[in-house]
Amino acid sequence: MSGLKYHGGMKGLYAMLALTEASLVDDDIDTTPVRAKKRQDHEDEGQVTLHMRTRLGGGVRIWPSIKLRCRTTGTESKFIHAVGLSPFPTWTRVEPGGAYTLLFEALPPSCRAFDLIEDIPQPGGLVVEDIARNGKDVYRLGTD
Repeated sequence: MSGLKYHGGMKGLYAMLALTEASLVDDDIDTTPVRAKKRQDHEDEGQVTLHMRTRLGGGVRIWPSIKLRCRTTGTESKFIHAVGLSPFPTWTRVEPGGAYTLLFEALPPSCRAFDLIEDIPQPGGLVVEDIARNGKDVYRLGTD
Protein backbone atom coordinates (compact mmCIF):
# COMPACT_ATOMS: atom_id res chain seq x y z
CA MET A 1 0.00 0.00 0.00
CA SER A 2 1.31 3.45 -0.81
CA GLY A 3 2.04 5.84 1.99
CA LEU A 4 1.58 9.58 1.99
CA LYS A 5 4.03 11.80 3.74
CA TYR A 6 4.75 15.47 3.81
CA HIS A 7 8.27 16.79 4.24
CA GLY A 8 8.37 17.88 7.88
CA GLY A 9 6.19 15.09 9.32
CA MET A 10 2.60 15.16 10.51
CA LYS A 11 3.15 18.01 12.97
CA GLY A 12 4.48 20.03 10.06
CA LEU A 13 1.46 19.04 7.96
CA TYR A 14 -1.03 20.19 10.59
CA ALA A 15 0.91 23.41 11.14
CA MET A 16 1.08 23.98 7.39
CA LEU A 17 -2.67 23.40 7.00
CA ALA A 18 -3.42 25.73 9.91
CA LEU A 19 -1.14 28.43 8.48
CA THR A 20 -2.55 27.90 5.01
CA GLU A 21 -6.13 28.16 6.24
CA ALA A 22 -5.32 31.22 8.37
CA SER A 23 -3.47 32.97 5.55
CA LEU A 24 -6.16 32.47 2.92
CA VAL A 25 -8.33 35.41 2.06
CA ASP A 26 -11.06 35.44 -0.54
CA ASP A 27 -8.80 37.18 -3.09
CA ASP A 28 -6.30 34.30 -2.87
CA ILE A 29 -8.81 31.60 -3.74
CA ASP A 30 -9.78 30.75 -7.28
CA THR A 31 -13.43 29.75 -7.08
CA THR A 32 -13.90 29.50 -10.84
CA PRO A 33 -15.18 26.02 -11.71
CA VAL A 34 -12.55 23.97 -13.50
CA ARG A 35 -13.91 21.99 -16.42
CA ALA A 36 -12.30 18.79 -17.57
CA LYS A 37 -11.02 19.11 -21.09
CA LYS A 38 -9.73 16.62 -23.57
CA ARG A 39 -5.97 16.95 -23.91
CA GLN A 40 -5.21 17.16 -27.61
CA ASP A 41 -1.45 16.89 -27.19
CA HIS A 42 -1.51 13.58 -25.28
CA GLU A 43 -3.38 10.39 -26.04
CA ASP A 44 -5.43 8.87 -23.21
CA GLU A 45 -3.45 5.60 -23.40
CA GLY A 46 -0.21 7.52 -23.08
CA GLN A 47 -0.83 9.17 -19.74
CA VAL A 48 -1.16 8.41 -16.04
CA THR A 49 -4.26 9.69 -14.23
CA LEU A 50 -4.29 10.19 -10.47
CA HIS A 51 -7.66 10.91 -8.86
CA MET A 52 -6.83 12.46 -5.49
CA ARG A 53 -9.24 12.82 -2.55
CA THR A 54 -8.41 14.97 0.48
CA ARG A 55 -9.72 14.14 3.93
CA LEU A 56 -8.95 17.47 5.61
CA GLY A 57 -9.74 20.00 2.90
CA GLY A 58 -8.41 23.56 2.91
CA GLY A 59 -6.25 25.49 0.49
CA VAL A 60 -4.62 23.34 -2.20
CA ARG A 61 -2.38 24.20 -5.11
CA ILE A 62 -0.09 22.18 -7.33
CA TRP A 63 3.47 23.10 -8.25
CA PRO A 64 4.58 22.47 -11.85
CA SER A 65 7.56 20.52 -10.44
CA ILE A 66 5.30 17.61 -9.40
CA LYS A 67 6.28 14.40 -11.20
CA LEU A 68 6.12 10.62 -11.18
CA ARG A 69 9.33 8.62 -10.75
CA CYS A 70 9.59 4.96 -11.74
CA ARG A 71 11.08 2.99 -8.84
CA THR A 72 12.73 0.51 -11.21
CA THR A 73 14.36 2.77 -13.79
CA GLY A 74 14.32 6.21 -12.16
CA THR A 75 12.56 7.57 -15.27
CA GLU A 76 10.45 10.64 -14.52
CA SER A 77 7.06 11.41 -16.05
CA LYS A 78 6.24 15.10 -16.32
CA PHE A 79 3.09 16.75 -15.05
CA ILE A 80 0.64 17.60 -17.85
CA HIS A 81 -2.53 19.06 -16.36
CA ALA A 82 -4.67 19.38 -13.21
CA VAL A 83 -8.46 19.29 -12.98
CA GLY A 84 -10.13 20.75 -9.91
CA LEU A 85 -7.26 22.78 -8.49
CA SER A 86 -5.02 25.68 -9.42
CA PRO A 87 -1.33 25.80 -10.23
CA PHE A 88 1.11 27.59 -7.93
CA PRO A 89 0.85 30.40 -6.80
CA THR A 90 -2.99 30.43 -6.73
CA TRP A 91 -4.79 28.51 -3.97
CA THR A 92 -7.99 26.53 -4.56
CA ARG A 93 -10.30 25.76 -1.64
CA VAL A 94 -11.06 22.03 -1.49
CA GLU A 95 -13.74 20.90 0.95
CA PRO A 96 -13.10 17.89 3.23
CA GLY A 97 -13.63 14.81 1.07
CA GLY A 98 -13.08 16.94 -2.05
CA ALA A 99 -11.26 15.61 -5.08
CA TYR A 100 -8.98 16.72 -7.88
CA THR A 101 -7.23 14.95 -10.75
CA LEU A 102 -3.61 15.07 -11.89
CA LEU A 103 -2.46 13.97 -15.36
CA PHE A 104 1.12 12.91 -16.16
CA GLU A 105 3.07 11.65 -19.14
CA ALA A 106 3.18 7.88 -19.59
CA LEU A 107 5.49 5.72 -17.48
CA PRO A 108 7.83 3.25 -19.21
CA PRO A 109 6.32 -0.22 -19.84
CA SER A 110 8.93 -1.83 -17.57
CA CYS A 111 7.80 0.26 -14.57
CA ARG A 112 6.05 -1.84 -11.89
CA ALA A 113 5.82 0.82 -9.12
CA PHE A 114 6.32 4.57 -8.94
CA ASP A 115 6.43 7.54 -6.58
CA LEU A 116 4.48 10.79 -6.79
CA ILE A 117 6.84 13.63 -5.84
CA GLU A 118 6.04 17.32 -5.51
CA ASP A 119 9.53 18.77 -5.24
CA ILE A 120 9.08 22.30 -3.88
CA PRO A 121 11.37 24.83 -2.14
CA GLN A 122 9.35 24.85 1.10
CA PRO A 123 7.88 22.33 3.56
CA GLY A 124 4.71 20.49 2.60
CA GLY A 125 5.49 18.91 -0.76
CA LEU A 126 3.20 16.00 -1.57
CA VAL A 127 4.96 12.63 -1.65
CA VAL A 128 3.24 9.28 -2.17
CA GLU A 129 5.68 6.37 -2.35
CA ASP A 130 5.55 2.93 -3.89
CA ILE A 131 2.32 3.12 -5.89
CA ALA A 132 1.84 -0.29 -7.52
CA ARG A 133 1.33 -0.01 -11.28
CA ASN A 134 -1.93 -1.29 -12.75
CA GLY A 135 -2.93 -2.06 -16.33
CA LYS A 136 -5.02 1.07 -16.87
CA ASP A 137 -2.68 3.70 -15.33
CA VAL A 138 -5.65 5.21 -13.53
CA TYR A 139 -5.31 5.47 -9.74
CA ARG A 140 -7.43 6.67 -6.82
CA LEU A 141 -5.39 7.98 -3.89
CA GLY A 142 -6.39 9.56 -0.59
CA THR A 143 -4.34 12.30 1.02
CA ASP A 144 -4.82 11.16 4.60
